[in-house]
Amino acid sequence: MSRDALHPLLDDLIALQTHLHEAVVRQTGSKALEGHWDAKELLQRLEPRLHANAEGLKQALERRGGRPSAVKERLGALSGTAAGWLDRARQSHEITRDLRDDYVVISLVIVSYGILNAAAAANGDDQTADLAVGHLDELAPLLDELMVIIPEVVLREFGGAERDGDEPGGDPTSGD
Repeated sequence: MSRDALHPLLDDLIALQTHLHEAVVRQTGSKALEGHWDAKELLQRLEPRLHANAEGLKQALERRGGRPSAVKERLGALSGTAAGWLDRARQSHEITRDLRDDYVVISLVIVSYGILNAAAAANGDDQTADLAVGHLDELAPLLDELMVIIPEVVLREFGGAERDGDEPGGDPTSGD
């Protein structure tokens, strides 16, 4: 595997991270997020990590003599704009849908980091392999938190409030 073989992997991850970052920024500023303090706090912690991770990936690509694909960056921006239009068109359960979409994209990013780590290790590029593992290790716990928050948001959006004395921040999957 040549060092150039890592370029498309890095480029894809840059596009994914950039798209996800734009979505999280948009969601964090949404009035629909009011009343969902747990989701807002998680998104506020996620946003700077996504930005920093995308920048780290760009530096890794540039270290190899590559540049982020202008086409992919533009497509990412367009898909972010389209997602924003869809968000505005949603009349109900907006946060539930946004968090679901975030979960899917973060999962894809995590799998992509695993692929980048393995490809870089196979290529003897320890610096990029370590970068991938570091980013994966940062995002995995946030994905776990998101999985706990989503059912709570669903209860609030679909049911209007916490039910049966459930406290915010509890684990809705525990059966307690």
